[in-house]
Amino acid sequence: MKPKDMTKESSATKETLKSKELEIFPIETWKQMVVILINDLIILRLRQHITQEELAERMGIKQSVISRFEQVGRIPTIEFLSKVANSLGYELGFSLTPRKTLKNSGQKIMKPSGRKTNGV
Repeated sequence: MKPKDMTKESSATKETLKSKELEIFPIETWKQMVVILINDLIILRLRQHITQEELAERMGIKQSVISRFEQVGRIPTIEFLSKVANSLGYELGFSLTPRKTLKNSGQKIMKPSGRKTNGV
C-alpha cells in the first residue's frame, strides 16, 4: 500500500471515529453542561458580592467579556472557564465515571489499568 493510500484510509477512519463520538456524547449535551457550569459560576460570583467589573479586573480582561460570558452567547473554552473559577477562588475539575447503563448491564468495562472488571 502506498503512503498516499494510507493517508486516505487514515482520514476515513478519523471521520468514522468522530461520528461515533458524537453519537455517544452529543454536542448538545456538552453545551447543556457548559451552560449549567456558567450558571454555577454566576451564582458563586453573586454569593461573594463580586461585580462583573471586579471579576474582570481579577482576570485582567474587560467587563464586557464577563457580560457576554454570563449571557452564554458562545460556548467558552475550558481554559476561560478555569480562569473564571480560579478568579472566584475555585478550581475547575472533571471526573470520569462509568455510565450507569454499562454498570448495571453487566457488560465488561475496561479500567484504566487495562484489566477487565464486571461493571465496576
